[in-house]
This record gives sequence, structure tokens and C-alpha cells, in this order.
Amino acid sequence: MKSSLFTTLVFLLFGNIYLSFQPNPEFDTYIEKRMAVERIPGISIALIDSDGSVTFHNYGTKGLDSAEPVNEHTIFESGSITKTFSSGLLQILMDQYNFSPDTPLREIFGEDVTIPSKDGIEITLEHLVMHTSGLPRLPGNLSPADVNDPYNEYTPEMLFEFLGEYELHRTPGEEFEYSNYAYMVLGQALQVISGKTYDQLLEEWYFSILDMPSTGRFLSNPLRLAQPTTSGLPAKRWHSEHVPGFGGMLSTTHDLANYVKMQLGYLDHPKEVLLQKNIEILKNLDGAFKISYAWIVATAFEDTVAFHGGGTGGFRTFAGYSPVSGRGAVVMSNGTNDVQDIGLHLINDQFSLAAIIDVVEMTQEQLQMFTGEYVSETLPQMTITVNGDLLMAELAGQPALPVMPIEETVFYNDRVEARLEFSTGEGTVTGFVLKQGAGEHAFIKKK
Repeated sequence: MKSSLFTTLVFLLFGNIYLSFQPNPEFDTYIEKRMAVERIPGISIALIDSDGSVTFHNYGTKGLDSAEPVNEHTIFESGSITKTFSSGLLQILMDQYNFSPDTPLREIFGEDVTIPSKDGIEITLEHLVMHTSGLPRLPGNLSPADVNDPYNEYTPEMLFEFLGEYELHRTPGEEFEYSNYAYMVLGQALQVISGKTYDQLLEEWYFSILDMPSTGRFLSNPLRLAQPTTSGLPAKRWHSEHVPGFGGMLSTTHDLANYVKMQLGYLDHPKEVLLQKNIEILKNLDGAFKISYAWIVATAFEDTVAFHGGGTGGFRTFAGYSPVSGRGAVVMSNGTNDVQDIGLHLINDQFSLAAIIDVVEMTQEQLQMFTGEYVSETLPQMTITVNGDLLMAELAGQPALPVMPIEETVFYNDRVEARLEFSTGEGTVTGFVLKQGAGEHAFIKKK
């Protein structure tokens, strides 16, 4: 569920920031500069220290035109952090109803639902929760009427229709592939196993126990919702009310701090022994990362950090903790630049913070010289416009994206990791080269 705009190109330590687990003025300056460059209105942070105490650190405001500061009770979309709640519910229900991680989905859903298999291997509950089911990241019949709210109209009927028709391309358990769709299926399985709705399960096993009054899939108080934004422009809230399990939960740093405290053993829970085992079953990913029951696990710097991020159309979030140090962090923002590096750094300051790219200041008049229609022999037409103080690039048939000036004639967009290098002649812009990945595409400005 990810889409980020204009963040950083490389990761490195920002100076020599040392936190003794509290943000210092140098860290505050870093965050404020990063928010300005990435056009993030607000960031709320919760820090859980090794004695179980929590402190909140808030920066910026609830929206582009709002003077109201964010705080620990400001509501953000948590995105895929929801998956960690689903994995915990699976642990609880397997224990309660005597199911095994190796239970095939066929036994959960019965004969009325067709479940794909490959090479005689059936999809199990554990395959879903470990992202090894062989199911794709997104269902092929997801075709939203509004791409800015992509899951709003997706229903259980559509989910099971796709499941019955899908042909697995790999054997279940063989390979990791991050899958929102697998967690949609898991959400349905949890409801079938328990005979309760997903929201009833959340209330029963999390919210009522852990003092999480502002968390849920339905907005409890619209006045406390942060405005979603994308690189300094208003964005839309995402809805996924018909198909739960993979995302769609709203929360606050206050509430998620309690959730992290439970993972660390600072808050009692009747199933805490089960829930704290969520990170014991590990499958290797690339580099230093592993996947467990929803949680991504980083093993570095003589530490183990379990975490998950969330990304929707106008929010980025992080929740994580170290069972080694007993520390945890929650980071929630109403922008679309990743905050994972901030969260990891706050838990263990040997994890690097992202470098901030200096942006060239340009007036609207200076930006106007780049506007126009550009044609290419290899790609559709590109239209460059100005929106406020942003240069917008729109490839025909796709949404317009902001591109940020990093040099006088070079603009960058990190959602698609693209550079636009403009050329000039006789004082006017004549074209640009689009560099994206290993590809380069020349565009000429139409007269």
C-alpha cells in the first residue's frame, strides 16, 4: 500500500545524533527541515523507553491550512500496521479453536470456496500470515473507479471470485511475496473461524484491553483526523470497509504506544505469551531483514527490532520495538514519505536516518519556463504544469505527480524514482531526458 513522494536518495547518519532515547535539539532541527523539504504538515512520535514509560513528541500541524498542532490524540491512517493485529488475532484464534498454522484454507472455508493449490501443496493459515501463499500483492479484479481511494468498492464477493479463478505461479511456502490480498483472505478466515466480525475481534482482543479508544476501521472523531497530503497537496482518505485484515485501521500515537507496550510486556494481556511469540518464527528476506507473523524483523547492531510500516494515499506510519533493549517507537505522519528510518533510529540510533536532499528555491515565474507539452518516441506525451509552488509532471493516462527542483534544471520524484533533466537553448526550455531505473527517454517540447 505504498506511494511516497520526494524523500531521500541515500541513507546515512545525520551528523552524530545521539538520543539517549529522547529527541534533542539537533534531532528536532532535522525533523523540521525534513518536513519542510518533503512538505509533510505533521508528525507525531511516541517513544517507549526500557522502563515502560512513554513520551510524546509532536511536530507541525494537522493539515496544510490548519494552525492546530498534531498531538498524541490526532488520528492518522495506520495502513499496513493493521496486518500485525491480524497476525495476532490468528495466534489467539488458533489457540482458542485448536487450529494449527498448517491448517489448509480448504478446512476453514469449506467446499463452497475454491482455493488454488500447486504441486499438491495447499495454502495454509501460516502461508497467508508469512506472505508465502503464492497469492499476488493485489487481486487482479481490483479496478477502482477512484484510484485515489482504491479499496473502497472491493467486496468479499469479489475477493472469493478472484480466489476461485486464480492460478498459483509458485508453490505455497516456497517464496516470499508481500501480499495485501493474502491478508484480505486472512481477514475473511478470521471471521469464519470466530463467527464474529473483524471489528468485534479487534475490540475484544485489543482495544478494550489496551486502552485504545481512538483506534478502529471507522472514524470515531472526524475533527481529530489529520488531513492526508501528498507532497504539499491535499489527498483523499482511503477506505477499505468491506474487506478487513490488510489495512484500513485509523489510530493515534497514544493508542499504538499502548499496543507496542503490550508487545514488550509492559501492559498485561490475557494472551500476551502468544502475542509476544509473533516474532519467533522467521523466514529470511533480503539483507538483514526477516519476516515473521506480519512483523518485519531487523537483526543488526547486536539488536533485534520487529516493526511494520503503513502507507496510504496521504499517510505514512511506523510501529516497532526491540525485545533486546525493551524500547519501542511509533511514528505517524500525514505525508507520503517513508518514516521507517525515523522509527528504527529512535529504537536504536545506530540505524541510519535518511539524508535530506537540498531543494532549489524557485519562484512561480521560474517554474513557468518548464511548463508545456513534451513528446517522446518511446513514451506517451508528458504535460508539465505549475500548481501553486509545485511543478507537476503528468504522463498521458496517469495522475500528475509533483517533481522537486534539486538543481536549476533537474527535478526529481521519488514515488517513481524519476529524474527530469531539462535542456535549454536561446534562453528557453527545449526538452528533457527522463531517467528512471536503467532507462532514459528523451522528450522534445512541442512548439
